[in-house]
Amino acid sequence: MKISLIALSFALLLITPDVANGCTCSGSDTICGAYASADAVFIGFVQKAEQREPKKNGEQSEIFSGQIAHVQVERVFKGKEISEAVFHAGLSSCDPIYKEGQRWLFYAYYDKKSQAWRIHACDRSTLIEKAADDLLYLQALPDSAQKTRLSGAIKHYEYDPVKGSSLVENLSGVRVKVSDGQKTYEVYTDANGVYEIYGLPPGRYDIQPEIPPA
Repeated sequence: MKISLIALSFALLLITPDVANGCTCSGSDTICGAYASADAVFIGFVQKAEQREPKKNGEQSEIFSGQIAHVQVERVFKGKEISEAVFHAGLSSCDPIYKEGQRWLFYAYYDKKSQAWRIHACDRSTLIEKAADDLLYLQALPDSAQKTRLSGAIKHYEYDPVKGSSLVENLSGVRVKVSDGQKTYEVYTDANGVYEIYGLPPGRYDIQPEIPPA
């Protein structure tokens, strides 16, 4: 038996650079917060991913066990214009698993000692097909960073007791009502199921999507 689930996510972004990272995630940072914290933000294509074992007789500082991913940079939103980047990833459950052919949105941090890049656990780095909300904000820079932005996504998932949850579709054209108790705003989701509103006063908002009947 499969169970249909509608996932609604939202975030009100303010220009605040504070970031909290940890392996046990209660939620990811805001887009503007992740952007402010990262050394570079860019889209990249994984050309090669390989495993590396630690040196048997190496010094502790020389030992690295995990993945090395060679990434071709396609578009830079923050940082120096670069064409290639090498990423290191460990073997813990908090580390990403890179595969050849993947396209990622990276909120990247550069390690001068290893001369390689990393992403933080629980940050907003993700496969490009999951980054529609972030890309709307990043592609609108610098204007998008000058005002508040409330955004979110509405997606249809199905839950299978054996396979778990899987995405069925992004719900486009859904009307979303946003209210502060005195004034109500309306916005519609795009083809990726994402909605966004700019310029709202900072505060608490009630978000009510009009989900179509199954």
